[in-house]
Amino acid sequence: MSWKWRVEPEKYANFKDDIWKQYNPSVKQNTAQEKISYVGKLITDTTNRVFKIQKEFTPKSKQPPPWWDEECTRVIQERRKITKYYKANRTLDTYIKYQETIAYSKRFLKQKKRYSWRKFCGNLNKEISSTEIWRTIRKFNRSPYQRMNSSYRWMPEVLEALCPAQTEEKEHRQEDLID
Repeated sequence: MSWKWRVEPEKYANFKDDIWKQYNPSVKQNTAQEKISYVGKLITDTTNRVFKIQKEFTPKSKQPPPWWDEECTRVIQERRKITKYYKANRTLDTYIKYQETIAYSKRFLKQKKRYSWRKFCGNLNKEISSTEIWRTIRKFNRSPYQRMNSSYRWMPEVLEALCPAQTEEKEHRQEDLID
């Protein structure tokens, strides 16, 4: 793993002085490789002592969406197996089986997500904070930072679940305006 150091300008002058203080010309280095190794160790040790060490950024692994379960994993594994088999044996029969498996997996995952979404909307109430609601919506999209897309088709379901009386009242007012 590679490391990063936070180099602060004030400490850089001390860094150069510390390297020269640590350097010992009486240390015996016979080969060029030994000399390079000695100087490299000297620089690394001094850097670790003077500057703050930071680990290199490693992104967190994505969490599965709330609707994902073992059955979804099984369907995806089957799809991957059929895809691998089709790529190895390209015949009409394997192509048809491949297409059927792809279609089934898409349909299955879409139904699973839709069922879970409706269940989520059915469990909404006024006691749930808006922060928690938005966090769950982002989990459905599988990204903690992704902005919502511009099609807000899901919004009426959420509003209906959070404030059903207000939605009905608004519909009645709109009907009165039309009449």
